[in-house]
Amino acid sequence: KSLLMQRIPTKAPAEVMPPPESHKELAPTETALLERWIEQGAVYEDHWSFIAPKRPPVPAMADGKSGDNAVDAFVESKLKEHHLSLSRPEEPRALVRRLSLDPTGLLPDPAKVEAFAANPTDTAYSALVDKFLASPAAAEHRGRYWLDYVRYSDTNGLHFDNYRSIWPYRDYVIRSFAENKPFDQFVREQL
Repeated sequence: KSLLMQRIPTKAPAEVMPPPESHKELAPTETALLERWIEQGAVYEDHWSFIAPKRPPVPAMADGKSGDNAVDAFVESKLKEHHLSLSRPEEPRALVRRLSLDPTGLLPDPAKVEAFAANPTDTAYSALVDKFLASPAAAEHRGRYWLDYVRYSDTNGLHFDNYRSIWPYRDYVIRSFAENKPFDQFVREQL
């Protein structure tokens, strides 16, 4: 018999479910529901957090290729499942614009746009990604989210703002993002 069904009807305070300190009791209909569930072969599984993750097999892509990486194959598989298809590749100028806006929050320099549009190769794309990610603007943009989270402000927010010399913290955050400091270290340094 199920351990659960042994503990629900018992009157022993150390074993009864729900425990007495919860100040809750199961209604007879709830107990009957649990009994039916168990009789029907209720499957008990460990909580998902105790189950070691298993790497799923990478789905085959429609064109028989493996894609640039496994993510492409999983995305294509899920799209196919929902009767959708991949978007067409982006026009080079729009791609550079998106590529700049995401890490830096700024529009790209027109010269960079034209240079990439003239030579939209994978190598040029990778170089552009590296350049945008390494830029000070990228650290400022990413750091801004952290500063928002910790409610950073250069002012007191009042009409008679007093001087606040909190800018070194802002610079520390931006510098940490620019250095790609490990997150656990970044947090520990602030505790």
